[in-house]
Amino acid sequence: MMTEQGSCKYKHYIQCADRMIEPLRAFAEYFMAPVLLLAFRCYVGWAFMKAGIGRFLDLWDNSWETQLFLFELEHPVPFLSAHVAAPLTMVAELVLSAMLMAGFMGRFAACALLAITLGVAFTYNHDPDILIRDHYLVWATMLVVVLTAGPGKYAVDHFILKWLRN
Repeated sequence: MMTEQGSCKYKHYIQCADRMIEPLRAFAEYFMAPVLLLAFRCYVGWAFMKAGIGRFLDLWDNSWETQLFLFELEHPVPFLSAHVAAPLTMVAELVLSAMLMAGFMGRFAACALLAITLGVAFTYNHDPDILIRDHYLVWATMLVVVLTAGPGKYAVDHFILKWLRN
């Protein structure tokens, strides 16, 4: 059993180690965390932006039937017809991904894209294991981090809040 005098000796070493890693902790908190949040926002946002652009190009090129086919047979949206779900999804993917990447209403955009991600993951080909096997788990994890931590310092939300507080 350790005496009080022995525990004081170890307490000094622990405090010394804590002081040594404090600069690393500060670096992680003030620089790395915001960069990581920005990377998460851009990675997931770009994936949804590409999907929205693809849908828009199908609309532009008069090949919208492809999207209708996808929303009727591949990943139907419950309670919505393909004629409503396809354009609604295209707009949501374009608008929400831009909001997420910019960090404007970041938590709202992350929550909405998380709902879309889970909806697609559980309806695509009616395969319940797709969330585990595919990129949807990565997207969902990144979106949950943004949803819980906020969009970070490198976001429009941060600058709006800073401006409002002054």
